[in-house]
Amino acid sequence: MRKSFLGFIFLVVLLIGSATAGFAHHRGTVLGENVSPSDINFPPVTGGPGLVLPDSPLFFLDQMKQALRLSFPLTPETKARVHLEIASERLAELRIMTKRGNTDGITSSLSELGREVSGASDSIAEAVARGKNVQRVAKDLNDALKVHRDTLAAVEGQAGGDLRAQVRATRLTVVLAKTQ
Repeated sequence: MRKSFLGFIFLVVLLIGSATAGFAHHRGTVLGENVSPSDINFPPVTGGPGLVLPDSPLFFLDQMKQALRLSFPLTPETKARVHLEIASERLAELRIMTKRGNTDGITSSLSELGREVSGASDSIAEAVARGKNVQRVAKDLNDALKVHRDTLAAVEGQAGGDLRAQVRATRLTVVLAKTQ
């Protein structure tokens, strides 16, 4: 009797263990968690990364430099161009962080990319509110945001799980800024 009870317990544990492993594999396949960021074929970008990358403990220095750059422009149009330059740097940093598979760096780059794109759009809106002619700057911004949007769409198509959601959210931020 005791042997049959132990055999029954062993069989139950074996069944539960194999079912859990099967479900875990299925969950990874369905949610796209099997895709590693370093497996993504990131399209080339036009800008270069900042001096210090998001995976460095000194990245705060790069952020301070960018904040300083944004404090000098005297007109909203110039500020929009600076935001756009910083956004291009963040996209280049995203490419590097993706190749390295650094999820924290990816999250940081995506967040800051969205913030800079929104800042550029807000600066253009401020210039319009002041009655300035912003056709040239708005066209440059529109063209750059189209490239950013297309790049993020290509990455989103290859990503899976949380990374796909983060890239999609940033891409939608770019789309919103582009439409404004």
